[in-house]
Amino acid sequence: VFYRPSVRLKARDGFCPMGPRTVPRDAIPNPDALAVRVAIDGRTVHRTSTADMLRPAARLVAHVSEFMTLYPGDVLLLGVAHGAPRARAGQSAAVEIDGLGRLEMSFVAGAESVQ
Repeated sequence: VFYRPSVRLKARDGFCPMGPRTVPRDAIPNPDALAVRVAIDGRTVHRTSTADMLRPAARLVAHVSEFMTLYPGDVLLLGVAHGAPRARAGQSAAVEIDGLGRLEMSFVAGAESVQ
């Protein structure tokens, strides 16, 4: 049994921020022990850790590898920790993960479709 969150609240056409860079697996001693901080409009509103994810990174790779082949460059998204904040149009957010960097984004009202 797999937990399937409400994707409609997190996935939108044309929006899947990643970055600011990728790092080799051996550069991260334990991917399940990284501090994560989220700021909205410059104010820290959430602190968590990759240890708080429903499924550890290695288990996610193992589960996905059971039904598909993963190749160099493929991306798997871990999702978000319980209690993650929501941002609205007009706000900006920053997500910082120890060892990976800081990703900043601004939110705008969505269009009916993205071409």
